Amino acid sequence: MKRWFSLPIIIVVLLSFASSACTPAAAPTPTPTKVAVKPVELIIAETPSPAWAQIPIADAKELWAQEGIKVTKVTFTTGRAALEAVLGGKAHLATVAEIPIVFAAFQGQKIAIIADTERYTTWRAVARKDAGITTPKDLKGKKVGTSLGTNAQYFMHSFLKANGLTEADVQVVNVVPTDMVLALSARNIDAFFSWQPNFFKAKQALGDNYVEFIYPQYTGHSLLATTQDYAQQNPETIERILRVMLKADAFLKQNKKEAIELVVKGTKWDPVLVEAIWDEYQIKTELSQGLLNEWQRQAQWAIDAGLALKGAVVPNFKPFVYVDGLKKVDPAAVTIK
Repeated sequence: MKRWFSLPIIIVVLLSFASSACTPAAAPTPTPTKVAVKPVELIIAETPSPAWAQIPIADAKELWAQEGIKVTKVTFTTGRAALEAVLGGKAHLATVAEIPIVFAAFQGQKIAIIADTERYTTWRAVARKDAGITTPKDLKGKKVGTSLGTNAQYFMHSFLKANGLTEADVQVVNVVPTDMVLALSARNIDAFFSWQPNFFKAKQALGDNYVEFIYPQYTGHSLLATTQDYAQQNPETIERILRVMLKADAFLKQNKKEAIELVVKGTKWDPVLVEAIWDEYQIKTELSQGLLNEWQRQAQWAIDAGLALKGAVVPNFKPFVYVDGLKKVDPAAVTIK
């Protein structure tokens, strides 16, 4: 029996074959090409601390490499010394608190703050009970240690003023931060104004003889500083650095336990200490109006205390903050008016 196909069906089939023969095969989807990032060298003058937790996290998680940054670190005992390394051309970036920036501004140093990585408010005046100190007013006439030219000196001033005292009411002793607990234990001083880990270590050393007075009214800022020339000449590098900081922020927010472990490894601080004080640190990369307001108060203190040149006025601190980088990578993190 013969099979017959209708003419329309034959035409449709033939047209289908013709269409297939004339249509080229679909091209494969190209693999995205990674844009090569020009590598840059970055020397960081640092004072290892959870206040700059982003740095050891970036080291361990290879966040620097993701941005094409090769980091070399040089360690200092104070932020002031780290800042001097940057100003002296021996480093590109310094970890420093806000007070050294005030004194540098009075001296006309062209500094640029690219980020505020952490805020701290759990300040303590630490003392020996056997020195007759059980209340803040008992500090009168006592030997009090601090590190001059740092935010600990400003903290001391603020604390004494809040308790009806002045620097003239105590015997101020300039002590290197790393010697602070030893000086207290050896009775070379009766009390001190410093920062972590000295609070924690003093409590361990003195035991029941330890007394502290918490002062949350002062907010300390942990900054990343470079020179204005470097920031203006290397905007892309600044943006890379800040992307690293933001990635580290995101990591530590989601991975607290591992973040603490990485900071312990990177700073070589006691793990028990870091675990105990971790929540005292307000870690987040930003640039806020609060920093400028704090600088203005500190500058006025320095003038009133005779720590600035005669006739000095409170500087305009806006030029000391390089906002372009952070505005580019995270606009919401910049709240400076």
